[in-house]
Amino acid sequence: MIVRHRWLSLGFVVLVLAVATHWPVRKGFFQTDDFIWLHLANWRSVAESFVGNQGSNLAYRPIFRLSTYLDVLVFGRNAAAWHFENVVWHASNALLLAALLRAYRLPFSLASGAAILFVLAPLSGESVNWISGRGSLLCFTFMLLSLWRWTVALHDGRRPWAALFWMVLAGMTYEAAIALPAVLVCLTPLACRRFALDPWLAARQAGLAIGTFVGFWLVRSAFLGTLTGEVGSANSDLAGNFLSHMQALGVFAQLLAGKGSLLLLSAATAICLLSPRLRPAGAALLLIAVILMLPYSTVIGIGGRYFYMLQAPVCVIAVLPALLVPKSAGGPTIVLLLALVLPKFAASDLHEAFSFTRAGTSTEALIGAVLKAIPSNDGASNVVDNVPDFDNGQMMMGDFFELCIGDFYEAAPAPWIARTEAVLRNKTVLHDVLSRPAHFWQYDPETRSLLPLDRRAWLEAHPETL
Repeated sequence: MIVRHRWLSLGFVVLVLAVATHWPVRKGFFQTDDFIWLHLANWRSVAESFVGNQGSNLAYRPIFRLSTYLDVLVFGRNAAAWHFENVVWHASNALLLAALLRAYRLPFSLASGAAILFVLAPLSGESVNWISGRGSLLCFTFMLLSLWRWTVALHDGRRPWAALFWMVLAGMTYEAAIALPAVLVCLTPLACRRFALDPWLAARQAGLAIGTFVGFWLVRSAFLGTLTGEVGSANSDLAGNFLSHMQALGVFAQLLAGKGSLLLLSAATAICLLSPRLRPAGAALLLIAVILMLPYSTVIGIGGRYFYMLQAPVCVIAVLPALLVPKSAGGPTIVLLLALVLPKFAASDLHEAFSFTRAGTSTEALIGAVLKAIPSNDGASNVVDNVPDFDNGQMMMGDFFELCIGDFYEAAPAPWIARTEAVLRNKTVLHDVLSRPAHFWQYDPETRSLLPLDRRAWLEAHPETL
């Protein structure tokens, strides 16, 4: 009964912390990639996604796709509900991280400390606040479930069938799941040491899980026509990309968490690597953090959601030195650490949530202005000038403007509406616009309204059309 209550208490704490630090998203809206998944929110596209490309780069994400489709059925376009679902998944991941640590017989106070650090980790904003970031949230949920059930099965001497199921779901959710086999390899020596297991038994269990995952990945590759599948523009300079990502990680961490938190983390990492009592855990956790970045080593312009998963082993490293102090002082040591870093982490999370929310509300205002100024299809083309791509550094609609606007018209056919940039970069489209009736508009971000623009004025403002 006491065990159940303390787990319920921890779940309540991480959920309250997650909701409180992401409270601004209750006023948020959809942004950038979100409009792709809204566009694909129909049962036919979900069914097709299980056997092929989902239409977002080279992506195989049927479980994520199913999640967004269910949200459309349940929530419609009430973006607040979508956002808070992300917050709940994030809190669940923190609780699962604690369960995984307890499976390795670590103290509940340490597991709780790592979970609380993770739920307020300062680089989670993009994954939690951006609806499209749910891919990494869901994938990490399944990865943690698979690692937890594999560890429990290993301890009990059973086949890890449940772990295999969760591994496959992780691979069907997001490309980052490709790191799972390497993470299992890193955890195998730790499991042998903690449970005094025969290394060959642990190796066979890991081999079964890895073999199953590789088999699934080959089937996945047959559906996609490529072995990996990208989450963005690819670059073959893997080493250069990885070093760039590490530099970006350092910049983000210093910006969001502050130098004091980084110094504490550096000290904890040094202790974990040098202390004989914490070997090989410190090195294994550090290696896992690096491994969780590797799926993005081909991606140019890494963003915050790519740091979401690696924060889990980092949070464990931060609290692991508490094992070196007397047992009675372990809890107070973790409480002191949390007191030193959590205020900065919470402030960072709130700032990020406000930033995403502001961009979302600006996006919603832009869509509303278009719908108000162009209520129906009169057969003419509509070209909108001065459409912003960013608000305070956060993406709004970008290249998804035309797709988004078309989907937000309830009556069919929707008017033909495009940004000036989209018209100018396609000579055929430009010719069509200029050779038939067309309306020209200019978006005013101050009044958040669409103002009529004279055709001549539009042409003079864009001499490249001549």
